[in-house]
Amino acid sequence: MPVNPAEPFYWSFFEDALPKASKKGLGILGMKTLSRGVATKIFSMESVDDFLRYALSQPISTAVVGCDTLEQLETNVRIARSFEPMDLKDQRVLLNKVKPYARELMYYKL
Repeated sequence: MPVNPAEPFYWSFFEDALPKASKKGLGILGMKTLSRGVATKIFSMESVDDFLRYALSQPISTAVVGCDTLEQLETNVRIARSFEPMDLKDQRVLLNKVKPYARELMYYKL
């Protein structure tokens, strides 16, 4: 299911599907972590760290992260290797930053 900081703001899978899947003990694949690159177009490449840390801090089994270049792959590997969960305060800060762009980031729900 989509797992990114825009997700809580519009037809959220976090509120319905994620708790039900977790309760059933299902493995949850987080996808659209960078909203197919839209996040980097709005917030620059610097947003990759925050968006991936946010996704990996959710109750998911794994995250599917796409990449188009070797540089993007190396960035994803660096983030995964140094991963530390994002605390709730930092998640709220990111959510507030993303909220005005939530519909654009959730192109898959338009």
